[in-house]
Formats: sequence, C-alpha cells, structure tokens
Amino acid sequence: VDYADLRVPLDDILYIETVGRKTRLYLKNGSSIDVGMTLVRISEQLLEEPQFFSCYRGIIVNADYVQSLAEEGLSLKGTVQLLPVSRKRFGEIRRYYHEYLILKVRSLN
Repeated sequence: VDYADLRVPLDDILYIETVGRKTRLYLKNGSSIDVGMTLVRISEQLLEEPQFFSCYRGIIVNADYVQSLAEEGLSLKGTVQLLPVSRKRFGEIRRYYHEYLILKVRSLN
C-alpha cells in the first residue's frame, strides 16, 4: 500500500476484487485497501487457504463470512452488497462451500 508493506490478517478479509486496474481488499471493519499486487498474484497465495474461493471472475471471497449462497448472488455477513456468482461454475462453487463448512464443523469437534 503506497509502496509500503502492510500485513493484513486473513481473518480480516471479507473479499477481494479487481476494481479497474487496482486490486481492492474489503475488510471486516468496513474499510477497504487498494493494493499493488494483481489479483492473480494474490489468488496464487490465498487460494491455497481453504476458506478462500473465487465466486466470479475478479472476485475472491472468504467463506467464513458467507451468509447465503444462491444463483442470484452471494451475500456476506455484515454487508448489504450481493456479490455475483458464476452461472457456469455455480454447482462447483456451492459444492466447495458446503465441503468447507463440513470440514470446519469437523475441526471444531
């Protein structure tokens, strides 16, 4: 950010999207940060983490904050915005999200 390193805990990220030529991180505290990394570079790192998945071209979501997932869109806890979901990949996205929820519940036990 502004040519300085900034560490953002993964749990603070709601979602990430490409906005014009920038990559924007939306945080749980309601703020957003424009970063100098491309979404491709960020996704190479984040998509290794099980809670992050791509719901649409140019958008990566933190599954821990998903409130609802439907073909019409994806809503996140604490926001009113509805994020788009790929129609072609909806089944795959839904399956991944449900599998993540099952893994998370099992890890709590």
